[in-house]
Amino acid sequence: MVPFLTAENVLAAVSPERAVDGVREGFIAYAKGEWTMPPRSSVAAYSERRLPRHAGSAQATATLKWVTVLPVNLERGLPTVKAIVLVSDAETGMPVACSRARR
Repeated sequence: MVPFLTAENVLAAVSPERAVDGVREGFIAYAKGEWTMPPRSSVAAYSERRLPRHAGSAQATATLKWVTVLPVNLERGLPTVKAIVLVSDAETGMPVACSRARR
């Protein structure tokens, strides 16, 4: 079963300092060509709806962030931007974690 990580799970497991270090390490890996991230792309949607997706891969993992941007949700009392992040093993393609981005 693929673990679904909540924001609380992540905050409990990773200190803000470690998160900053991880982001720094990610930028360094990207600069060294150890991490790839193709340009963002979007799925065609209706007028005010955007459905961008972001992908990236390193030696061990591949990630996909699926985002929905729906300004009309304000009228519904719902968040306008929601995202899910899926992390997979880069060698086998098997999902290893999923998380909902908090906004």
